[in-house]
Amino acid sequence: MLFATGTRRIRIKVLSVAILLFLGWLGYVTGYEFGFFTFYFIPVSIVALYDVRRPGLAMACVSAVCWNIADRMTHHPYSRPIFVYGETFARLISLLATALTLSKIRETIHDVQRSVRNWDGRWRKTRS
Repeated sequence: MLFATGTRRIRIKVLSVAILLFLGWLGYVTGYEFGFFTFYFIPVSIVALYDVRRPGLAMACVSAVCWNIADRMTHHPYSRPIFVYGETFARLISLLATALTLSKIRETIHDVQRSVRNWDGRWRKTRS
């Protein structure tokens, strides 16, 4: 089952934050020339799949901020200062879209599983 509860939910969030911090550190250490942005989808995906919608959206926002901080700390040169904000916004939109999509997929799977259980229960009652 994709829903996490109790301590498992906390462990998933802690793991995702640890992955995010590692990615931010790795991006800082390697510099702006090596793009780690694709890997920022990992913690967002984990939280979006195993928790409710809001934590997934929050992780997407925190991931975009973490990427921005790592990018600024590497002194990435931009031809115009406003471009860093545009790039961060574009990355935020893609992270939010991923969180929303995976959250909707998780909800759909849960609804289908619940419908199958209900249908199976009614079918067994009619067979008895």
